[in-house]
Amino acid sequence: MEYYNRQWVARIAFLSLLLCIFSLNTAKANNVFKQYMSMGQMFENSANLTMAEKYYTLAIDNYDRNNNRELTEAKLALAYINKFKNPSLAQRLNNQCMEESMKYADLKQKYLAINAFVNFCLNNKAEFEQANSEYIKLCQQNESLPDKYDLMLQSMEEAMKGFYDNSLATLKRSDADKITATDLRIIIFNMKGDMRAVIREQQNKASLVDSLNAESYEKNVNEKSLNQGLEKAREELSDKKNTLTTIIIIMAVVILILVGLYFYLIKKTHTYRKNKNEQLKTALKMAGEADEMKKDFVRRVSHEIRTPLNAITGFNDIINNTSIQIDQEERDELLARINENVKAITVIVDELLQAANAESIQDYAKYDIITCNKFLSNIISKRYSDVNSKTELKFNTKLLNRFSITTNAEALEKIIDHLIDNAIKFTQLGRIELACSEKDNMLYITVTDTGKGIPEDKQDEIFEQFAKADQFEQGIGLGLTVSKKMAQKLGGDLTLDKHYKIGARFILTVPVN
Repeated sequence: MEYYNRQWVARIAFLSLLLCIFSLNTAKANNVFKQYMSMGQMFENSANLTMAEKYYTLAIDNYDRNNNRELTEAKLALAYINKFKNPSLAQRLNNQCMEESMKYADLKQKYLAINAFVNFCLNNKAEFEQANSEYIKLCQQNESLPDKYDLMLQSMEEAMKGFYDNSLATLKRSDADKITATDLRIIIFNMKGDMRAVIREQQNKASLVDSLNAESYEKNVNEKSLNQGLEKAREELSDKKNTLTTIIIIMAVVILILVGLYFYLIKKTHTYRKNKNEQLKTALKMAGEADEMKKDFVRRVSHEIRTPLNAITGFNDIINNTSIQIDQEERDELLARINENVKAITVIVDELLQAANAESIQDYAKYDIITCNKFLSNIISKRYSDVNSKTELKFNTKLLNRFSITTNAEALEKIIDHLIDNAIKFTQLGRIELACSEKDNMLYITVTDTGKGIPEDKQDEIFEQFAKADQFEQGIGLGLTVSKKMAQKLGGDLTLDKHYKIGARFILTVPVN
């Protein structure tokens, strides 16, 4: 009898273990699905559709297999962000959701709205009218449904009928997010044949996407990612603790004769867990710091590169779209815009390369003997063509013509070139002056301008990495940081004259000997 009782105890313990493991996996899967959906929604709100698509796809791969509604929600979310970007994919995903969507009014509403969006984008008039009609009927039968898509669909219906001005006015009153509204305006203007408006909206979209990422992404991503990372770490620790406790209980029930070994293992496990927890805390702290540095760098670089890339992509799509008729003058203007944005990306890449080079060099070889007046005069003469007609570029010296120093000419020229670049960029009217003098065995080189200057609250941090006096100017804020490090490796320094208020004045010092 005791034998059979022991058998039943063993079976119950084994089944309990399986049930615990299944419950843990189910809870974990559900939690992972919600995290991926939350991340996808966050990136969608910040107009980063590539990242939103990634997380919605991960949500599809990690939904609760017993919950088809979760799968449908994720697929509808993925279809919605592709409604204009990839309407064929959106239609295919939406069709997969039809059966499950019919069970829930809110999912059916989104399904019908996406169906209408896609057919509007593909200019399928009959299919659009059918989807729109079913949508209106559903909303009339369920007054509690939100009116999120109502005015957008009304706007599309008016555009399909050729009432473009009414369509645009209706769209303006809708709850459409800025990106969706801009995409709709592009399609409506294209239907209307107003290509200049299409180009203008493409430009607005590029600026809007960058603005939303700068505001929303920087504000939310780091905090949410860090919280989720910590929450995941806590869940992993909790899972380990629960699993270990379950194993200990099973061992205690099944193997009573090993009580002594049981206590020994408990003590040993406690010590092992404590050591591992300490190691994990240290690893998490180090990983968090490294991850924050990486995210900060990637965020800032992508923030600066995204705008010209979006502009290049938009202009290129217009040029290569055979359905859009543009004359040669407009084509030349678009090509010029593409060229400008390519140059902007080149400037950013150059800054990164200069920063990497400055970090790798411990010290500069100082074997170049330069005659200061001639050297500086040659630098300034190369830049006359870069300033506008309202700005005077001049060179002023207090040195004798034969005055010379020994230094690294290439590094010195790069520093001065960057200072003059900044002066030209921020000075639209007045003068830019390169001047030099000598005092206490140090060469003083100043670059002075009458531009917008540097705000007082930015002056103390202007030489820090990624610091920018004007966040809307091109560049990633490494130029002055790199220039200061180069100056210090030449044995001098680069500082800002805070007493100069008309514009900005930078002072570069280099040893004479």
